[in-house]
Amino acid sequence: MKYSKLILSTYNNLLDDLESDNSIPRGIATELELSETYDVSRSTIRKVISIMFEKEIALKDGTNKILLRLPKKKDYFSIKEVKNTKSDKVERTILKKLYNYKLNPGNRFSELELAKQLKTSTITVREALMNISQTGLIKKRHGQKWEVIALTQSKIIELMEFRLLLENYAINFYESSPQQDKNVKELQLLLQKHKALKKEETINVNDFTALEKHFHYTLINMCNNQFIEKAYHSLFILISYHIGQIKYEKVKILLVLDQHIHIIEALLNKDYIESKIALGQHLDHAKKSMTDTNVV
Repeated sequence: MKYSKLILSTYNNLLDDLESDNSIPRGIATELELSETYDVSRSTIRKVISIMFEKEIALKDGTNKILLRLPKKKDYFSIKEVKNTKSDKVERTILKKLYNYKLNPGNRFSELELAKQLKTSTITVREALMNISQTGLIKKRHGQKWEVIALTQSKIIELMEFRLLLENYAINFYESSPQQDKNVKELQLLLQKHKALKKEETINVNDFTALEKHFHYTLINMCNNQFIEKAYHSLFILISYHIGQIKYEKVKILLVLDQHIHIIEALLNKDYIESKIALGQHLDHAKKSMTDTNVV
């Protein structure tokens, strides 16, 4: 994917707004107006407009930009494309540097330095760093370099409390959801994947990490709330960092898989009280694991 998540999501949002007016052809707002509307840089808007030119949705007429036709479904980038961009890959690479202690608390670095190391643009690096900064692992003061921050136990506890709040809300939403049949199928598939992984003689940590993410995002996605999903993404960056720090052997992995299975089966049996108790135990275990690993 040659575009960042910010560019793709801004592009999709702009198409949504352009559909609200059926008059064709018509002029498109200036780069400055669009950058203020979507709270992004003018360079991001230029990239967005260039995609519209490529898809022949719009054309350039001197300094003006003309909308030729209304957007169609095929013009949009899919959720999968938006969620698997260059910035996601860069984000994962930076997290590896953090949990492998190639970037330590107190270390400072610039976006340009990282962009050169990772052979990508500073825009992509900045987007990834902004996502990671929401966890408190790194920070940047105006006019200064980024700095790696020590993860304190009090911050871990606050984050885990917030995580429990979101996932408990997801279970409450699931209990009263009119789309429960769809969620049941997803939970059944998730249960099968857990049982299949448990049977593996040697469990690959990457497979476990992917299933950990699949499990928790299945819960969160049941809310069908983009703001909750966005908030949870910041949390999961921290979880991924934590998983990378721990040397998982099979016994530890099996314990977590069993905890997931307990929660899934309780949900499928419509035992919502038991599912919340099991979720609380699972997240307590995760909190202890994180605080034991990060002693500050």
